[in-house]
Amino acid sequence: MTPITTELLDSLRLSLKRPKDGMRRVLLLGLNRQTLWLALGISVIVATLLNYVHEMVTPVVTDLQGNPLVLPSPFILVFFTLVVRILIDFVIARLGNAFGGTGNFFDILLADIWLRVFEIVLMVAGIVAYLISPGVGQMVLYATYFYLFWLMLNFVAEAHGGMSLGKTLGLVLLSALIAAIPIIVILNLMGVSPVIGT
Repeated sequence: MTPITTELLDSLRLSLKRPKDGMRRVLLLGLNRQTLWLALGISVIVATLLNYVHEMVTPVVTDLQGNPLVLPSPFILVFFTLVVRILIDFVIARLGNAFGGTGNFFDILLADIWLRVFEIVLMVAGIVAYLISPGVGQMVLYATYFYLFWLMLNFVAEAHGGMSLGKTLGLVLLSALIAAIPIIVILNLMGVSPVIGT
């Protein structure tokens, strides 16, 4: 096992116990930008594949008219996810600086990528749980949403130099509102509707 792999596993365990300390340890690794872009691409592709697996094992979700809501093509989903994540990370970085944070875009991108590591693990756990019992799988899904949101607040707070969780919550919510307009425009241009329940 390479030193960097050992360091990442140690950071993973630390993040489970103390999210901010784990995130700080990852930031200190000094990963270069090429590595971050590669990690972003891999995380998006893996999460996309798991989304399709999740769609296959769960009941079909319908809209108000009873029409089934399905995921778009993999290429569209990967492209859209990349654009949305980069956009939101950029807004969180710049707006966070206005809030007194010290993180730059690549610090926030790293926090996002680190969060997706946990998301992928929990997605696999959710799929397995749903195969065992749909009720348990649904509970795991809701628990995953709450846990990932909690981790996100801690990771972003640390990436912005130890910002308080209360201020980070306001930052994340405001960033989501600001980013929502261009995201909706992109969705309309691509002819894609948001999928609920995935």
